[in-house]
Amino acid sequence: MNFMKKLFLGSVFALGSIGLTACGDDSSSAGDGDSSSSAEELVLSSVSETSPLADFSEVEAKRTADGKGGWVLKLTGNIATESDAFETPGYDGDPITYMVDSLSFDVGRKEDGKVIRVGNLPVPVRSDFKFPKEQFNPLFAIDEIPLNQDSIGWGDFVLYITVYMSGSTEEKTYAFTARLEAEFDLPKPAEVSSSSSVAEVCTQVDSVAVEFSNEYNKITAKQAINFATGAAENPHVTMSLEGGVGYLVAASGVTFQQIDSYDNSSGMWVAPASPACLEKFSYSPRFDEEGNSATKVNMQESTQWYMVLTADGNFPIRPTRVQVNGSEGNISFIYYKKTN
Repeated sequence: MNFMKKLFLGSVFALGSIGLTACGDDSSSAGDGDSSSSAEELVLSSVSETSPLADFSEVEAKRTADGKGGWVLKLTGNIATESDAFETPGYDGDPITYMVDSLSFDVGRKEDGKVIRVGNLPVPVRSDFKFPKEQFNPLFAIDEIPLNQDSIGWGDFVLYITVYMSGSTEEKTYAFTARLEAEFDLPKPAEVSSSSSVAEVCTQVDSVAVEFSNEYNKITAKQAINFATGAAENPHVTMSLEGGVGYLVAASGVTFQQIDSYDNSSGMWVAPASPACLEKFSYSPRFDEEGNSATKVNMQESTQWYMVLTADGNFPIRPTRVQVNGSEGNISFIYYKKTN
C-alpha cells in the first residue's frame, strides 16, 4: 500500500550520517498492532500556525522489496517555500524570500488509534543535498531507506517530515516550521519452513543492439522503435537531438524509471550476461523537473540504465554511444526483450 498525504502547516539533516528516528530505542516492541506496556506514544514538536510552505508540498513513501527478503522505503514528492504568496505575520513590507533550512524525520507505528515510537532508521543522504534551498522537486536527495523489521516490526506506519524555514529583512529574521506526513505499511514476515523451497521467478530476456540516426548517409537507420516488435511503427520511444545532447523521448503512456542494480549488485557498470532475468533488474521512480514521471532521458549518461514502462511490458535499456554534430547524430543503446 502506498499513501500520500499533506498534513498541516504550522512547528537534522546533517550532510553525512543521519538517523530517521522517533526517539525510541531499538528494543521497542515490534508487532502488528499488539499493545505493550513498554510502548510509548510518539509526541511531536509543535508547528507554526501558518508558514511559507508551498501548498503543493507533499511527500509519498513507497515500500518496495529489496531483493534480499526485506524492504526499503523510497521517498518522492515536493518540498518548497512560496515566498511571494505568504503574508508574514506582523510584517507589511516587501515579500521576504524564505528558504528551507533543514528537515527532521520521525516515524511511528499505528496501534489502537495511537502512533507508537519505533526504533531508528538510517536515512542515506546524497552529497548534493544542500541547505538552505527554496525547493526540493522531487525529493531526490534521499536514497532508499532500509527497513529493519527486527527494529520497527510490521503493520501500518506514519512518517513525519518537519520542515524548518526562515527568511530575513535588514531588521529581523522570521522562522517557521511545518510538517508533512506520509503513510506506509510493512507486512508480517513470512514464516517459511526450512524444508520448503520457492522456485525463483525468471523471465528470460535477451539483449538487442539498436542504433538511432538521422544522418543523411544512414537512410536505413531507425529514429524510433517499438521494443516488443523491433519495428519503428507504433514506437515506444523516439530520438531527439537538442543542444548537442541526444535524448530518448517516450510515446504517450510510456515512462522511464531508473535502474539501480541487477541481481543486487552495487552498480550497473557491466551489462549482465544474456539471457538475463527481467525480475533481477531493480528500479525506482525517475521524475522530470516538475515532479512528474520522466518521459525524456539523456542518453549521454552512459552509466545510467533505464527501465521503460510500456503497455507491452517493461524493457531495460542502456546507452552505449551517443554522437551529436549540430542537428545530426547517432544514439546507440542496447535493450532487453523476452526471448522467443
